[in-house]
Amino acid sequence: MKTRVVYMEAIDQKEIVENISFLVAEKDVPALKNLIVDTHPADMAAILQELNEDECIYLFHLIDPEYTPDVLSELDEVTREDIVSRLATSHLTEIVEEMDSDDAADII
Repeated sequence: MKTRVVYMEAIDQKEIVENISFLVAEKDVPALKNLIVDTHPADMAAILQELNEDECIYLFHLIDPEYTPDVLSELDEVTREDIVSRLATSHLTEIVEEMDSDDAADII
């Protein structure tokens, strides 16, 4: 398996999205986690919004659960609805319980 890791601070968002798309296609979970580990929730939301729906969902599931409520809050409405519609109810419940009430209300 060919691995291509590029550090986020050294490249622009377009290259990040291309790199993540490649790693998702390769199912390279360790490289993906390494790439997103220190990404700010707003930056992660911006990246997710640039991916196709399947890539977006795949990557969302790799985000540290501590940060998923913040990432979900930062997403545009369309991307948020795409993700929410594909999450298991139990997983969504866990995320919503950790969100600010106004952000949680947007989802419910």
